[in-house]
Amino acid sequence: LLKKQTEINELKLWYNKMKDNPSFSNQSNIKQILFMTSYLEIMQLILERKFKKSLLMIIKYPFNFRKIKLIIAFLLPKFVLKKIKNY
Repeated sequence: LLKKQTEINELKLWYNKMKDNPSFSNQSNIKQILFMTSYLEIMQLILERKFKKSLLMIIKYPFNFRKIKLIIAFLLPKFVLKKIKNY
C-alpha cells in the first residue's frame, strides 16, 4: 500500500515477461493485467495531481466500470479521494 509506484512497475515488468511466454500469452485474461496496471497508474497520477497526463490516459482507457471510476476520481477533490481510498 505504501509503494504504489513500485507495484505498478513490477506489474508492467511481469506483464512484459509473460506476454512473450507462450503458455501465458494464449490466455485471454493476460490483457486484464495490462488494464489493471493502467488503472493503477492512472489513479496514482490523479493522486499526484498530474491531471493532464491522467486525462489523456483516461481517454485511451477502454470503456468499462473502471473507466467510470477513473472519471469520478478525476472530478473529485483530492481530500475526498484520499478519504475514500483509505476505506
